[in-house]
Amino acid sequence: MNRIINTLYADLDADLSGFHERHVQAALTTVTARLDNELSTPYRWLAVCTVAVEAGCWGGRRRLRRRLRLFRMANRLRVRLGWAPIVMEDDEWASHNLYYDYGAVAEYAADRGVTQEHTLILGVLDSAGPEAAAVAAEIFTGASS
Repeated sequence: MNRIINTLYADLDADLSGFHERHVQAALTTVTARLDNELSTPYRWLAVCTVAVEAGCWGGRRRLRRRLRLFRMANRLRVRLGWAPIVMEDDEWASHNLYYDYGAVAEYAADRGVTQEHTLILGVLDSAGPEAAAVAAEIFTGASS
């Protein structure tokens, strides 16, 4: 199974006819799980200065390319199994949970229904760990320990 995945990482157009069907199916399960994990893991780079935004763009584009590659690998494995490939209108789906580039703060705030100021505060606290997020929740809700 790992050999199949490594083969596809090296060459997406590689010949998969020499692999057993059960190994191809196991590889498809693994690749699909990786893609699902990628799509469910948010990437937030909420920056406003040019240098920081550019750094976030590098990470965001890298994640976007990884998601698209995993999707194409899954389709190649589906075709090898004799199944129809999944067809998407465009690649917008791959941007799910990715917030980077100029306008990331506004987009993240709009998706969460909060102000941009709260987005920046919560983004900093979230990156500081669960303890900081708990303290922020107490401050915002007025609850005490």
